[in-house]
Amino acid sequence: GTATRRQMFDIAVSGPLAGLAVTFPVLWIGLTTSSYAPLPSGAYLEFGDPLIMTWLMEFIHGPLPPGQGMLLNSIGFAGWVGVLLTALNLLPVGQLDGGHIAYTLLGRRAHLLALLTVAAAIGMIVFQKNYSYVLLVVLMLLTGIRHPPTADDSESLGWFRHVIGWLTLSFLILGMTPNPMMLRDSGS
Repeated sequence: GTATRRQMFDIAVSGPLAGLAVTFPVLWIGLTTSSYAPLPSGAYLEFGDPLIMTWLMEFIHGPLPPGQGMLLNSIGFAGWVGVLLTALNLLPVGQLDGGHIAYTLLGRRAHLLALLTVAAAIGMIVFQKNYSYVLLVVLMLLTGIRHPPTADDSESLGWFRHVIGWLTLSFLILGMTPNPMMLRDSGS
């Protein structure tokens, strides 16, 4: 059977929170054991830093010196992947955990949020000529952007679940990067 509104919320919010409980220590260890280094000469692959990583890098190592980047070790890279995957899973669309959370918080109004999210992603792809998330958009469209109703949409979530839900969804802003991978050329 289908879960009630509270059950759906509890299941949906527990995945990202459990993931972050593992990701943050890994990211912290990775960043404290990584360092700034001069950018390489020639062509190289650059990984875009989500806001949370930029803040943590500056907190741990101070401001990024000009002409340098963070040289992540494998633990730091695992933390980066964990942050990005958690943020992607929190997109408020369809069957992603973010879609479940948004639906339990907003009800049918979540369908408009899902539609706006996909439209914004398509707009970013088209106007910025940035194709990083084309596959993600295609998968969201194929799996459906609307969320089915719960067994009981009228069940109250209570204020505590609303606070936890909005805080969890807000990680999308901290963990997402518009350019997860870019090919750069320093021209040398």
